Amino acid sequence: MNYKSWLATTALTATMLVSGCAGNGNGNEGALDMGENNNGYNNVGFDQDQSLNSSYQSQKEDRNDARTDRFGYVRYTKDQVGDNEEEIRYGIMDREQVSDLITRYMLQGEGIKDAATLVTDSEVLVAYTPEGNMDRNRAADMAKKNAMSVVPRYYEVYVSDQQNMYRELATLSNMRTGDREYRDSIESVIDQMKKSPQGEQMYNDETKSKKDKRDVEKEQGNMMNQ
Repeated sequence: MNYKSWLATTALTATMLVSGCAGNGNGNEGALDMGENNNGYNNVGFDQDQSLNSSYQSQKEDRNDARTDRFGYVRYTKDQVGDNEEEIRYGIMDREQVSDLITRYMLQGEGIKDAATLVTDSEVLVAYTPEGNMDRNRAADMAKKNAMSVVPRYYEVYVSDQQNMYRELATLSNMRTGDREYRDSIESVIDQMKKSPQGEQMYNDETKSKKDKRDVEKEQGNMMNQ
């Protein structure tokens, strides 16, 4: 599979993940690890007695299951939907499954032999190990574009080939968005990741430029302090 076909397939497959699967809230928020020391799935929360996130199921395609080959389609009239706020429904993205998809497709392409992906409410953080003597910038570009092809456009994607990032992402995976130190911890790891190559600069809808929103916010802060 060439690189362009791989990205196209990734983008199409992503449509399976942006509806439906939410957590069941039972508190088992273990993470997923497919590292080289594991023969299968286990928790990367450093406690082998804990189970996987119970809301997560990794499913191989079953071509005999009619439910897996159906298109998604609905039609309503305005009267059916109405304007009652209690009737408003929202699509839910299962972050565990999105992180699984990004990581798997990254490893199915050429150039990357190990990868870990953390998906938050607005960022994708990817730690990866290139194969052989692959150029760092090219590897970063592949990792970044792979993740960008899966998630909504408002997501910010950061990648790093620093080996310590695997443990950093595993640690973050045990946090929740409601934790008091969640945002500070995420920003600290992003600052570290940005020291690695980030691949080709892509147009950012939020900044209306190719600048990262965090760089723009920093520039604006510096201007205000002058």
